[in-house]
Amino acid sequence: MWLVAVSPIKAVGDLLLLNQVRGRECCDAGSVEALQKQIEAIAANDYPAIFLWRYDAMTDEEMLQLWRQQATDKMTAGIWLEVTPQLAQDAGVQYRGRVETWYQAGQVLLVGYDKHEREKIIETIYQQYNEVFAGAPVIAGAWGIDSESLQIMQQQGLQIWMDVREQVGTDSYNHDGGPTHYPYFASKNWYLVPSEKNDGLLIIKHTITDPLLNYGDDSSSYTAQPNDYERAGLTTETYWKDLLKQAMNQGEGQRGWAVMGLENSMASSYQQEYQKQLEFVADYERNSDQLQVIDWQAMLARFREEPKIRLYQGKNLTSDEAKEKVWWIETPRYRLRLRQSAELMVLDDVRVYDENFEDYYNQRQAENGLWQIVPPVMDGSVVRAGQPGVPALKVYGRSGDVPLKRGWQLPTPESEVQTSRKADGSLSLSYQSVGGKMVELIFGKETWTSSVELAPWGDFEGNWPWQQVDYPSQQVITEQNHHYQMSYSSTPEKLALAREKYQAVLLPEIASAPANKETSKLIVNSHYALAGKTPVRILWFALNENGFPVRASNSELSTTAGVEVHEFAGNDPYIFYDLTSNKALSVKVKMKLDGQDWQEAKVYFINDCQADKESCGYNPVAWWHFLHFKLEQKKLAAESQD
Repeated sequence: MWLVAVSPIKAVGDLLLLNQVRGRECCDAGSVEALQKQIEAIAANDYPAIFLWRYDAMTDEEMLQLWRQQATDKMTAGIWLEVTPQLAQDAGVQYRGRVETWYQAGQVLLVGYDKHEREKIIETIYQQYNEVFAGAPVIAGAWGIDSESLQIMQQQGLQIWMDVREQVGTDSYNHDGGPTHYPYFASKNWYLVPSEKNDGLLIIKHTITDPLLNYGDDSSSYTAQPNDYERAGLTTETYWKDLLKQAMNQGEGQRGWAVMGLENSMASSYQQEYQKQLEFVADYERNSDQLQVIDWQAMLARFREEPKIRLYQGKNLTSDEAKEKVWWIETPRYRLRLRQSAELMVLDDVRVYDENFEDYYNQRQAENGLWQIVPPVMDGSVVRAGQPGVPALKVYGRSGDVPLKRGWQLPTPESEVQTSRKADGSLSLSYQSVGGKMVELIFGKETWTSSVELAPWGDFEGNWPWQQVDYPSQQVITEQNHHYQMSYSSTPEKLALAREKYQAVLLPEIASAPANKETSKLIVNSHYALAGKTPVRILWFALNENGFPVRASNSELSTTAGVEVHEFAGNDPYIFYDLTSNKALSVKVKMKLDGQDWQEAKVYFINDCQADKESCGYNPVAWWHFLHFKLEQKKLAAESQD
């Protein structure tokens, strides 16, 4: 088996080809032509590759016939675990939601179904796989799952799980805080947490992520997927090639790694870019010693032997002028992010791993998105934002061109940062700072040390949850002889309560729950509206006892007869109601909680005295109401500009 070299020569890297095959039932239907071109291009170079098949693809005879005729012995079929209406029906499970919103986590992923339903879905798709490909798969994947379902599949021979990259906001799948780049063996309790042992399930990410620009990015732009980098105006020539080369060349003592692939449901323009990528890989492999395409067996062998302290580094590939670099250090105990930007060196992301941390979705269903978040000790991607009258919610701002000011600051580098692997397997980052002082950071499996003191920087204070004593993860700094050691403590039994108390950071799903009478708010945005023309808008901020938004399960809005009520929910942390009436009248609006009157307000539908003066005549009350309507509209317009 291959061991990581510690010599000063550059280590070559490994590339795994992995594609997803969707059938034509619905739900981003796949293409037979795209599948054929993928198989042909990979076979032409005699490459090993993995194809993960969705249930409807495993019942598509044209796709299966193509596979039987053209797939080589180096190609492996696995399972792509997306729940479609037909899979749900064949499993005897009610399909969640509508086909139009098939991509929502509560519909397409197992986490949207209860335990019994998950087992039936797994059993059904495994039976179909066995019928088509014979046996049980060694690899499967999806954009998210619960850890107990993984254990069920592992008991049937599953060795590798392909998971979504670290991302925020894309298609309602949110993964934040796990290992960012390299495959890792997972904890049985929560697959986002790495294990010390090398005999469990290996987790791999579905694509390369930009180590600098993907962090905190909610636009899904900075990965090796052509449909992603196109959003940022980037191309295969100007971005992807450099991203792949960077992933391959990770410096002394760290072998490069990358996963590359594409769904057969992607548009033809993206399929063409994927063909260009495959052509470049073939040329790059022939003309350099920096890349080799490997199969899943070689991948397993590599990561069973590789040192547990990993480095993933990179620079700003979108701008030659931007002097930005980043270093990710990951072990089974912690992950860190060091960012060099302009004249700063900052530690701005710290996560603590504990194999006893429990996967939230082992016991619960996803309702409005998947939120897999490892508790941060420091999170440089989080900014405070929210609606008026609502506690700040977690939103993500990219730490790229305008880095967020939060973290621990180190001395500014004057020289290039050097990385090296020590004899005991620890990782060293060293540089000469402005002023001539040598700075060295040495990262071990459990702790790490710094030759200089780390100074709190930027928006460090301010009641962030990770500074509280009831938080499940903590960083401990000790000093001895002017050297500083960082160690980590974790309290798994605090995690469940922390997810409730600090929901905005750890589990920001807006789900069905009772609204709390003390924290919730009903705000009348406009008290006056023109009858038959404009609505009265009411904002309903339903909050739980911790002040976090919920979809209230105990509320009821009522109005005077003759008024139509239109409810709009969306993904906002509130619901708004538009009230309309075709005739002028005063309206009493009541909100009930738990069947009892909670709040009420009075609003008015009035005649348009300006357009139809006769409707108001000499009625001073009508003109008084119209004047207040105009003043309210002017105020709302000014607020919207602010």
